[in-house]
Amino acid sequence: MKSKKGYVFAGGVGLLLLFALMAIHSWLAYGEGVVSSEHKSGADDKYISYNMESVNGDNYLVIKGTNVIPEFVDSVAPNISDSDIVLAVAAAFTGERLDYYKPFNIGGNYVVKGIAKKGFSSKYCTGYFAAFGDGFHIGSNMDEINGKGKAILYHKQKAIDSKSSYFQQLLLVHNGMITDYIPFTKENQYRALCEKDGELLIVQSLDKVTCRDFSEALVVLGVNNALYLDMGSWAWGWFRENNGSLYELSYRFPETRYQTNWIVFRKRK
Repeated sequence: MKSKKGYVFAGGVGLLLLFALMAIHSWLAYGEGVVSSEHKSGADDKYISYNMESVNGDNYLVIKGTNVIPEFVDSVAPNISDSDIVLAVAAAFTGERLDYYKPFNIGGNYVVKGIAKKGFSSKYCTGYFAAFGDGFHIGSNMDEINGKGKAILYHKQKAIDSKSSYFQQLLLVHNGMITDYIPFTKENQYRALCEKDGELLIVQSLDKVTCRDFSEALVVLGVNNALYLDMGSWAWGWFRENNGSLYELSYRFPETRYQTNWIVFRKRK
């Protein structure tokens, strides 16, 4: 489905109905400038739930993963027919558009299944995401842990030791506040990997906004920490409802085939 503002969100009847509800019903306000419409499927919501939020007139999609394992994946795109994967979107920056994969073409250093790899250096990589065991952490490169030194090194090592995941990206929200460094000024759609009260979310703007407006909306929505996810030509992604219905996020640009890395939510068995 394509809006006048140019975003694509394609899927089944459930999501179309949700958009219709947004258009014909009054919203229930729960905070300044914020209105919400939540999609729920009752007891069947085991892995993915989502809702639409409106902040000061701009619309946002909030996707929550429950009973999922977040994984950073490189090289080969996640298989959309793999029913164990319930979400896949681009994560770190991709450098060159190459017809072959090379580890150094990913922005920042990263860990895949416990294996540490080196990507290209980028001034935009001001934060990081680390998954380990049953936990995860989104933080700033500058954070310190008393007695343990740099938090980024500590959490990266935890990801290695637990054979899990870690990657670097632009930090948008840190401890409930917008970060000082928001370099992108163009109005666009933006997406972020977020932590809110210990839960892992993906938030995407459905209208074109500035990156600062997007970050401010994340704070209004109660996000504690948020890491930018690569968009622009890399914006295509998808998620799977618990009944198996697939929804595409944004356009599938020709550049999609050049994507080098992804964050996926995999069902926890």
